[in-house]
Amino acid sequence: MTAAAQLLDAVVPIVRTRLPRGVDVAYLDDFLARNRFALEAVIEQNLGPMLRRMEAANNATFPVEDIPEFWTASKRTAGNIAAMATAANLYAQKRVPNPEERTVLAGYSGWGGLSIQAAAGRFPPGFPPPEERALIHEFYTPSRVAKEIARLVAPLVPSLPHDGETVHALEPAAGIGRFLRAFEPVPGITW
Repeated sequence: MTAAAQLLDAVVPIVRTRLPRGVDVAYLDDFLARNRFALEAVIEQNLGPMLRRMEAANNATFPVEDIPEFWTASKRTAGNIAAMATAANLYAQKRVPNPEERTVLAGYSGWGGLSIQAAAGRFPPGFPPPEERALIHEFYTPSRVAKEIARLVAPLVPSLPHDGETVHALEPAAGIGRFLRAFEPVPGITW
């Protein structure tokens, strides 16, 4: 499989979750079936040399990972509801999450591009529903971007201001932890 085909295969799941109004998945699939060759040619023409350099540098491929920004709208909605229910339970029990609960909480992807009305009856009792503006604003930093930033910033972590072994930092992915999970453990530092 060519690098252009791999990139297209990685991008399509993201596009599927962000279709404009009036375009459904069936239309997208039909468009891709009719135009795949042309799309791969455009990618090759515009990005081919860069993709080949990336492959040569680190054997880059573009796998579709099981992370929220690649999920379908229904899977993202279910992940958001599960994360909200888990957060509500943790708050009611006044405790920190265990590893399994952290995994559920990490499935929260925001409401950008989803339907709050379709999920309205599923919000946990006492948990405020998302605001309507979330539909256009909650598109969090993609995990791949967070990982690349972590790769560049990690060498600087030991020099950040810290209190004993704890670095006090604001997590820039709206508190969902993508940036913190992107960092490998830094010896002597607690996040």
